[in-house]
Amino acid sequence: MAELGVAPHVADMILNHAIKGAPRSRAHYDMYHYIPEKRDALTRWVQRLTEILGHDPNDVMKAERTGYQGREPAPKIEKRESYRERKARLAADGRDLAAGRPEREQHTAGTQLPAPS
Repeated sequence: MAELGVAPHVADMILNHAIKGAPRSRAHYDMYHYIPEKRDALTRWVQRLTEILGHDPNDVMKAERTGYQGREPAPKIEKRESYRERKARLAADGRDLAAGRPEREQHTAGTQLPAPS
């Protein structure tokens, strides 16, 4: 990172190292998190890795989404809905919200925990 022009204290913070030679008061009073500086340093690092590897290393992390939502982003619901509203909406789509969910009475009826000894 030093070759990329990243300040040594920012590189140490990215690696979660203690800052060498810094007075103890700095650790206590310097509450700035250096987030813009860290973001810039990591962006430079990714660009450098892209040059070395020949492809963006973040491409490995971009897995295709499958399942209920398919390959598209999940649909956003504009307002918060109650359990009853959601159950009615899903029932209109032919889905049952309570399917596979055990009844509350089955769990609570006749089950008492033993008294602690």
